[in-house]
Amino acid sequence: MKKIRVLHIVTDVEVGGVPYYIRLIMQGLDPERFEVSVATSLYSSQVDFFKHMAFAFHPVPHLQKSINPIKDVLAFAEIYRILKKNQYDVVHTHMFKASVLGRIAARWCGVPAVLFTSNGFRFNSFSEGVLKQAAYQIEKWFARYFTDVVICVCQQEKQQALAKGIVLPHKLKMVPTAIDVENRPVIDPQAREHYRRLIGREPETTVIGTMGRLVKQKDPITLVKAAGEMKKTRDNFRIVFIGDGPLRKAILRQAQRDKLSRHIVILGFCREIDTLMSLLDVFVLPSLYEGQPHALMEAMLNRVPVVATDVVGMHDLIIHNHSGILVPPADPHLLADAILNLLGNTVQKQILVENAEKHVRNNFSARTMVAQIERIYKECTAKKRSPAVFADSNDIE
Repeated sequence: MKKIRVLHIVTDVEVGGVPYYIRLIMQGLDPERFEVSVATSLYSSQVDFFKHMAFAFHPVPHLQKSINPIKDVLAFAEIYRILKKNQYDVVHTHMFKASVLGRIAARWCGVPAVLFTSNGFRFNSFSEGVLKQAAYQIEKWFARYFTDVVICVCQQEKQQALAKGIVLPHKLKMVPTAIDVENRPVIDPQAREHYRRLIGREPETTVIGTMGRLVKQKDPITLVKAAGEMKKTRDNFRIVFIGDGPLRKAILRQAQRDKLSRHIVILGFCREIDTLMSLLDVFVLPSLYEGQPHALMEAMLNRVPVVATDVVGMHDLIIHNHSGILVPPADPHLLADAILNLLGNTVQKQILVENAEKHVRNNFSARTMVAQIERIYKECTAKKRSPAVFADSNDIE
């Protein structure tokens, strides 16, 4: 049986949810049925993994997140050449820039099936105005004319896509992002002790953690400001940032202004996530917008009580006061109150972690997610498919 040839096109990704999502798909697809390749920038932190795991790795040297007309044209030409030469059955695009260039190139090259996983629609990153409207129109236009299937990663995102008319119903699939709930790493006692010393955790010290890129979307500054509010009533705590990014200096400046320098620890990107989670008393995700965050799933699966902002992408994971606590975004006062209240309520913490772990295990398995993606690939590439194929199976849940 001829294998289905799949190419993932993704922008210059760092550590985060999108590369993890692609990794799970690559690791989980049946190698007897699928041949999976990747095209991305050489500056991606995931290049070594993609080179090792992919059937073929295609560098796109000029592909970058920021807008640069000359480099964007060159990146498009690079992607077009890759597609023309290799004749893929499926092109699966991720992130805004790669999805725009990749989908145009795929259509021009006559690729049979063109997919896009939203992982948070780009227009959600803008406040009301010209940029938001432009991003919305681009998303709508590309979904309609350059895409066979748009995959939304959570119910709220799906509802938003339908309500705003971004995606036609017969092109829309909902496949929740997931994590590997079966193969969990063993906590390394030596690594745990190393991080305990690095954080400065003593028996009486409370540790509040967050994980992700230090960028505007994740709003780490609000968490620092919340720490300032917490300090008025509680002093022996640490705020631990597991990740790195362009806002590192801004975080440290804010901490210095609020006299919080000894309370703030930036660990950078770490591989021992389960080990670090075992040191946390509360996990906080103060994002301004999300797709469906893997970091939150990791905390919930590791039985760490969670506080997150009430934005698109959170509701599939958190039922307020049942599996976690939701607060409005960009409000350090309410965020601080929620953290302090949770720290002071042992019974509530126990209830939350029990419900959260069960919810993730039952509903966000990587094995289930990959099986659904595999089904979409097969449907898209069926030789005699008709519009009814998609109309009859509009939702995969």
